[in-house]
Amino acid sequence: MARIGELAVTWHEAKSGRMTLGQIWQIPVFLLGVAVFTAAHLGWLPSWTEDEASAYGRLVEQLQEACQRVTPDREEIRTLVEALAARGDPPAQWEQQGRYALGSGYVRLAELTGDETEAQSYWQAALKQLEQVQAEALDPSERPRWTFRLTKARAAAQQQPPPAEGDIRVWIAVLAAVPYGEDAGDAGRLQAELALRLSPPDWPTAREGLTKYLLGAGLATPPPSLARAKLKLGELLVRRKDWAQARKWLEQIGPEAAVAVQASGRFLLAQVKIAEDDWQGAARDLELLRGLSGIDPSLRRRAAYHLAWCKQQMREYHAALSLYEEAAGGEPPESQAAALRLAELLLKEPTSERRRRAVPYLQQATRGLSGPQSWRNPFLRLNEAVPIFELAAGVLTEDGQFEAALSVVEAYRPLCQQGREREKRAEVLSAWVEALQRRGEPLAERAMAAAQEYEQLAGVSAPSAQQGEWLRRAALLYRQAGQLPLAIATLRRAVRLPDLPESLAGTLWAELAETLIAAEQPLPDILQAFNEALASSGPAATRVRYRLARRFIDSRDNRLRPLALALFEQIATQQTLSETERDYHERALIELAHDHIRAGRFAEAEVWLRKQIALYPAGPEAPLARLLLGICLVQRSTAPPPLQPDPSAAQRLREEAAQLFRQVIDEMERHHQRHGQLDERQAWLRLQAHLRLLQTYLLLNTPKSLNELLFEADRLREHHRGTVEELIILSLMYHAFKLKGDPVRERQIRDQMKELFDRLPPDAFPASSGEYSRSYWQKVWFASER
Repeated sequence: MARIGELAVTWHEAKSGRMTLGQIWQIPVFLLGVAVFTAAHLGWLPSWTEDEASAYGRLVEQLQEACQRVTPDREEIRTLVEALAARGDPPAQWEQQGRYALGSGYVRLAELTGDETEAQSYWQAALKQLEQVQAEALDPSERPRWTFRLTKARAAAQQQPPPAEGDIRVWIAVLAAVPYGEDAGDAGRLQAELALRLSPPDWPTAREGLTKYLLGAGLATPPPSLARAKLKLGELLVRRKDWAQARKWLEQIGPEAAVAVQASGRFLLAQVKIAEDDWQGAARDLELLRGLSGIDPSLRRRAAYHLAWCKQQMREYHAALSLYEEAAGGEPPESQAAALRLAELLLKEPTSERRRRAVPYLQQATRGLSGPQSWRNPFLRLNEAVPIFELAAGVLTEDGQFEAALSVVEAYRPLCQQGREREKRAEVLSAWVEALQRRGEPLAERAMAAAQEYEQLAGVSAPSAQQGEWLRRAALLYRQAGQLPLAIATLRRAVRLPDLPESLAGTLWAELAETLIAAEQPLPDILQAFNEALASSGPAATRVRYRLARRFIDSRDNRLRPLALALFEQIATQQTLSETERDYHERALIELAHDHIRAGRFAEAEVWLRKQIALYPAGPEAPLARLLLGICLVQRSTAPPPLQPDPSAAQRLREEAAQLFRQVIDEMERHHQRHGQLDERQAWLRLQAHLRLLQTYLLLNTPKSLNELLFEADRLREHHRGTVEELIILSLMYHAFKLKGDPVRERQIRDQMKELFDRLPPDAFPASSGEYSRSYWQKVWFASER
């Protein structure tokens, strides 16, 4: 203070002009002293005494020593860091060393802190301090450590904007070269995180860095930090499909980890076990995950999908259904895959109503998609998704759920190749038409819609054979809709297609001929189409000939009947036959025989029937051929003069006929025993063979044959009570008793016949003539009683 007073007097003297030049230098010094005193007094500048600066230096040294220990004490470091930070900016002599020590302390704290948020705050503080350090002010031996620690802080701290890729590569190199005597700390972990930021990620470096971090971690490394690193390494190994190493690290994540880390670890471990087909092990991990409290609901739903997949592989379908349903309410890609997996399981349910529940899930799976290229699901590839939609369309169509099937086709549209959804829609509509036809309901609207789909489908780029087939189907549907002109126009378009396979061309011309017949078009047009159809050769020509002939017969047009018989004969007289032609050959032989039988030419029919049985003794038409041959032989045995055979020849014909009828009955019985039932045609064959056999026994007229007739008839009646067949059987029994000379039983049977005839309703007699008509029984049997 005395010095300040002295300087004040000197200033007064200078103003009065009595001051010498040698004293003037003291004025600035005086003013500077006043300014410093005032700033210090007001707190603008730190006021460091020598003892305080020494104390700051001791804290720096203590913090450096605490950080360099092999097993550092986190609380000690935190206390020293807080004490040092509380002192504010360091004194001048400790400026660089203090910031370096404080930044290093923050680095160590960050590495020793398990909580990510808290650790991030330490990294940010470390970066702030270390970036203010001037390397040239440090001891040369400390400069590599400063660079290493600063790089750690830069790599760990969340910075905006993100670092450039070039900086990242430099930092990775720095972190890989740990200075001598320096604890690596989080270097490996940070190196891995930086490697994963590169584009593309540097997987080997990331794996190496995390492995080094985990294997080199000291006792002070927080278990939560290790758990996070194990999770990160496990995730990386799962991505690289290194299942064994992934399982090794993920299995080490224990309860010391945060719940989120535990849950994610269990989830990844389950993925490893799923990849190894360890369904039970994966299911256990996923159930443990879902049992953790406080986990993210979205992860719970994701886990539900994978658990459902495991349950499905373990055939626990009921559990899988409910889990898929839960997962379908989550987020893609699991929700999308779950919706389709759930739909696939629902389509296998036992009732059509439960199968229909698949529709909304199929619609959900493709919502927002623009085409096949937009399908990106790691859990269900496109070639796995497409069959589920096709299965759904087919199952719902078979169930008669046609509206639902069309909804599925619409949902399927984004995944279809060009034209496929139109084809599926046409198939569903075609099936709908068939169902309406069976029920006798109006079908024109649906048939037109299906035909138009097929016709438009033929406009897409496709081979001629495929286009021709689509047009053929369109024409058939136009015919069902009653639109014969459209059917003819469509078939004419089809036959003009270039490079049609010969077999398809023949079929198209044949169907055109049939359609022209149905439309009552001029005969020359019909014959032209007919000739074009026959121009093909080989199996296709045989098939076309048979179909045309059958169509001509069914038309009941007498103009076409000779053509039909000529076609049947062309097929029947073929010498060289392929495997596919034999079926038509066998049928043609039967057709020719049938025509001769209807015309009463039994000997000519016998020729064709014997040829058929010789060529195809076990063919599908063999039972019918035997039945018809037996009928021919019976008719020949009863022919009037001059064709009537002598009695012995007639008996031989009847005996052979009886053997043929018995053979047919035995074949049908064996089929019934093997398969448990007969179809309508087989049942008809068995019944007709039984009736014809009884008739033949009657014609044989021997005591043995008459007894066999009565025995067989009594058994047969039990199966045909209350039918016209029972009436026929009773009539044969009546004649048998008459031939045996038993008037009492003869009269009893006739009374039974009259009683049964009176009970039978008019619709019990399906024919207009013959034994299956009501008029026959009225005229032949009961006319005298009227």
